[in-house]
Amino acid sequence: MQLRSQLQQRIERDQLISQTTQKIYQTLDLDEILQTTVTEVRQFLQTDRVVIYRLQAEDWGTVVKEAVGAEWRPLLGSSLHDPCIHRDYAESFRQGLVTLKSDIHDGSIAPCHVELLTKLQVRANLVVPILQNGHLWGMLIAHHCAAPRQWQPLEVELLKELAVQVGIALRQAELYQQAQDELTERRRIETELRESEEFKRRILNSSSDCINLLDINGQFLYINKGGLRLLEIDDFTLYLNQAWLHLWPDSDRPAAETALATAKAGELFRFQGFRPTVKGTPKWWDVAVTPILDATGQVSQILAISRDITDQKQAETELKVQQTPVS
Repeated sequence: MQLRSQLQQRIERDQLISQTTQKIYQTLDLDEILQTTVTEVRQFLQTDRVVIYRLQAEDWGTVVKEAVGAEWRPLLGSSLHDPCIHRDYAESFRQGLVTLKSDIHDGSIAPCHVELLTKLQVRANLVVPILQNGHLWGMLIAHHCAAPRQWQPLEVELLKELAVQVGIALRQAELYQQAQDELTERRRIETELRESEEFKRRILNSSSDCINLLDINGQFLYINKGGLRLLEIDDFTLYLNQAWLHLWPDSDRPAAETALATAKAGELFRFQGFRPTVKGTPKWWDVAVTPILDATGQVSQILAISRDITDQKQAETELKVQQTPVS
């Protein structure tokens, strides 16, 4: 009958470990995993209290999850300070130390620790470390409060196995949170970029000048509304990725080529030239071509701003005609 009882206990232990493992891989809810762990362990051990204790420093921490009998003091949320725990003791837990006390009054533990456990109504305890990425995260602790208790090897094995599974759940939750944080940050940056691009687009579209955004090779990426009107372009998509130089006639293309080459080298270049609209309307332009630098200081795009000076050129021509002596 004793063997049969031990076999039944082992079957129940394996089932509990399997259920916990399955839950870890089925859910990302760390709170649910931890609460299930303390609840099921208390039921399996038939003990008075089971807690998950998160270490905040070498000698104190917080009870983050608990399953406790109605007649015993709840510890959930309590910050507990143990003056008997020091650096070496914490390091021993990190190395996998498991402590089990059948009776805290048997003289095997320090009086200061006995005093703390007595305040917590503990008579016997079993403490297993929880490790996350090799660091001591906290402990899985079973408290027997009503009387002394002899902890069985099977019970110790159970808590050790579950502590490993909790460590896996913590790592899984950490990775999930990192992914969520990265996704949130990426969405924030994308939103800021969209808002920034929309802000720049509004500014550009409010200008009456022709503003052309070009790639590093001088191909059209964007023309503002003022530019579409001045160039008499009805459908910009026909010019998307077309070369800016192709709009210039042979007479002024060398100046435009020099402007692009200078901008690619990181310098501003300005010139005046003749360029008819796509519908053939003759126009004179005052053109400023300037580089746009990326975060590393490299030229990533080129901005060409053209101001229509046709009326000014016509006035200058008429003035010259008027000032020319009649022979």
